[in-house]
Amino acid sequence: MGDKRPLSEPLLQSNKRLKRLTMPKRVKKGDDTIGEKLEMIRKTVTTVNEQADKKGVEYECNLCGEVLKEPYPRPLKRLIDTVKKNEREYRKEQEEEYKVLKAQCEAEGRLVPPFTFLKGGISKNDQSFICRMHKVELVYKPMAIEKGYPTHIDFEEIGARVKLFESELKDIVEGRLESSFLETVMRVHQELGSVKARQTKQLMTRFEETLPGYYGNRGSHYILEALDKMFVKTDYLDKQKTSPLTPVEYMQQVMVPECGIRLIKQDLNLANLQEASKVMKESSEYGSTVYNKLKKK
Repeated sequence: MGDKRPLSEPLLQSNKRLKRLTMPKRVKKGDDTIGEKLEMIRKTVTTVNEQADKKGVEYECNLCGEVLKEPYPRPLKRLIDTVKKNEREYRKEQEEEYKVLKAQCEAEGRLVPPFTFLKGGISKNDQSFICRMHKVELVYKPMAIEKGYPTHIDFEEIGARVKLFESELKDIVEGRLESSFLETVMRVHQELGSVKARQTKQLMTRFEETLPGYYGNRGSHYILEALDKMFVKTDYLDKQKTSPLTPVEYMQQVMVPECGIRLIKQDLNLANLQEASKVMKESSEYGSTVYNKLKKK
């Protein structure tokens, strides 16, 4: 079979040789039982194949099992069309192999086995990619529109926007401005001790709580990049100012969410940071799904 059109990311690859068609045994004269069983199998397989054909306008997600029906949003349609094209080409190849097998069986007086379509395999990585895309396109994007989240974020502008928060962030570091995020992480270190506070479970919990809402992991990256230029490369942040946290931990667990609520307050023209903090918590799942990775350049 010729090369398949690749997806934008990642590349879907069909596992073509899941099974080989095998030659059935010769049928002995008077052995009607085998013939009857084979006919029953043939009818069952035909019914299954016909049902599969009727589902041409549907697509079942291999990972979550959700059945998706047309019309699809354009990005999802392109992806599903490519998957279905691969399956059609693979089926055609199987049909050609079956014709050869059938001719051999008829020439040698063997029973002809029923044709069964074997779907091509999809890697776990590709399954996750498809599952994430249909959730983004069919669930999260409509939800964002309903809740008024920005439908487009210019991540390249985040650095300049974060720069405007420099004075307030320094006030937090110097103790002139309160921060609920700083209070939380300091309380955890006091109650558990610095060693336990840095255990994976604790870190993962705080990571989820400090994601900048609908800006997601991609937004965190750009915010951290800006903070690093402002406070680390200038030697402003040091262990003395951030203890018991390291400067990097301080940026991740205090400054990133502080920037997140300020960005959200600006985006949605909210009255105060408390309202922005509420939106940040509510939209974190959206952000971590839709903007879970850096966009490839």
